[in-house]
Amino acid sequence: MRNNAQDFEEPFFFEHVKRKNPMNMKMSHCHNHYEIYYLVNGKRKYFIENRIVDVKRGDIILIPKEVLHKTTSISSNDHERILMNVSEKWIPE
Repeated sequence: MRNNAQDFEEPFFFEHVKRKNPMNMKMSHCHNHYEIYYLVNGKRKYFIENRIVDVKRGDIILIPKEVLHKTTSISSNDHERILMNVSEKWIPE
């Protein structure tokens, strides 16, 4: 299911989050921008289109725009991540 509620108009968005509680996305979603996901600490499971990727500390995941994705916990509830969303406006021609 496509959910573009997270679309944004700014060319660049940055977020750094440390979570101590379980965080499992219930639904896959997509964006009108590219997503760069860096896992600082913890372990996550990343669902990207029809693939499942185990993500560990230090991994970087690149999600193209309009690609369905979501993350869920693997073993520990704690995780820390950096998320960058980049629109095509920010990428030079």
